[in-house]
Amino acid sequence: MCTLIDSGVNTTGFVYERATLEAQNLFNTADVIIAKGMGNYECMTPTIRANICFLLKVKCSVVSRSLGHEIGSIICKID
Repeated sequence: MCTLIDSGVNTTGFVYERATLEAQNLFNTADVIIAKGMGNYECMTPTIRANICFLLKVKCSVVSRSLGHEIGSIICKID
């Protein structure tokens, strides 16, 4: 099972410093983080902790270069 909560962050990706205390605590103690979407990849790269699984579709040239995949690629990247 997993815990799903509202991070309290009003951006397209998770910004640890702006998250609620509950979200920060869960982020710090979770065995693994599943981060869906390019916004999460952009906000959490470079990786801010181990065991993050990024699931995203590459939609721009900056992320394409960062990941080394073409625009339109579907990516599962585990850090």
